[in-house]
Amino acid sequence: MNAIDYDKIYEGLVVSIMESSFGAMLQMTGGKQALVPLREPFMERMKTTLRDMVESDRFKDVLKQGLDSHKVG
Repeated sequence: MNAIDYDKIYEGLVVSIMESSFGAMLQMTGGKQALVPLREPFMERMKTTLRDMVESDRFKDVLKQGLDSHKVG
């Protein structure tokens, strides 16, 4: 999980917001800078969410099925 670039995920979110209809509204309240206070909470929530997903039985089952389907022999 530490290999994931959470900054890049956050930047992608910011770009998506700024390119959406919310972008124009956000420009009136400081633009991208208005989102800066959300950076750390967003990245912490993303880490928790991804960890929960990866540790879920469903994810493990799907991963195992995928690996098993590529076994040779």
